[in-house]
Amino acid sequence: MRKRPWSGAFKKLTENKDDVLLLLAIRDHIDAQKGKRGQRPPYIELVNRSTIVLICAIWEAYCEDLCAETLEKIIEVVGNDHKRLPEMLRTFVAQKIKSETSGKDVDKIWRLAGEGWKKVLRDNLKGYLEKYIGGFNWPKWEGVEALFKKTLGLPQITKNWAWKACSVKNSKKRLNHYVELRGEIAHRGRASTTVKLTDVKGFLDLIRRIALKMEETVAEHLKACSA
Repeated sequence: MRKRPWSGAFKKLTENKDDVLLLLAIRDHIDAQKGKRGQRPPYIELVNRSTIVLICAIWEAYCEDLCAETLEKIIEVVGNDHKRLPEMLRTFVAQKIKSETSGKDVDKIWRLAGEGWKKVLRDNLKGYLEKYIGGFNWPKWEGVEALFKKTLGLPQITKNWAWKACSVKNSKKRLNHYVELRGEIAHRGRASTTVKLTDVKGFLDLIRRIALKMEETVAEHLKACSA
């Protein structure tokens, strides 16, 4: 039985879809204004291009919001027992504390750190977002996977990006294609090929399906932290 999406990030993604649907409604209205010869208005593709950019922005925001929200959940479920942190995060914090305390006994440092390790994790996320997020290509699958691994200790967030008639490999390929398409539009004002309505609907459907899979994977990660 499929679990329901749990995050506020997914709720926001769903709400942001309304803006996309509004653009599509405007597109349909423009498309209906065809001339006597049935020619499509030349600016119809402009709406398609604009919508691709918007969808990618929604995807970026979802990934960042889900990551930040999950980190706070991890801190909440771990409580004062840092040993329940994912091993990758525990190692990162220990090394960070050790480097700032002249290599003293790590276990003792953890005990003395109190709530300090939580700040280390929050600062790590903030620093990662500032350093790596914002480029035209970051929300490709490689960038998303790196974000969740480096800040949440969650490897392979992409591992279950599959559904009927779409493999993990294919979903990754499709995501990268759409992100590259957005990059072309943002850099040059237009893509090397015509942006069609099928591109818009395909991208919107893809991020929704991937987000549903990410919700499941993150929920499992949180469950492991609370065990």
